[in-house]
Amino acid sequence: MRKTRIGDLPFTLVELMCETADTVIYRPRRDADGTPVTIKVVKGEHPGQRHVAQLRHELEISRHLNLDSVVRADRLESIPGGAALVMEYFAGVPLDKLACPLPPPRR
Repeated sequence: MRKTRIGDLPFTLVELMCETADTVIYRPRRDADGTPVTIKVVKGEHPGQRHVAQLRHELEISRHLNLDSVVRADRLESIPGGAALVMEYFAGVPLDKLACPLPPPRR
């Protein structure tokens, strides 16, 4: 594993979990205590206020939902040029990895 930093946040990167047109989701371990977390970062040098507001909205929704099936967001961190949403991590397989095409119907 290599040491990496997302902004000034110290983490050891474990894997890049998902990348979309607008965001990147990482699975690092916090250097201070080794706790695995999930970090969602908006792509780009200078993401718009709309993208930062979206992360803030996700944080607020997560705080109001007290369900075991919902990943809890811990905090929103400022990083150069944007923001990073730090969330709890839970082991599992992403749905896109589980999904497989259905075979064509037989006639």
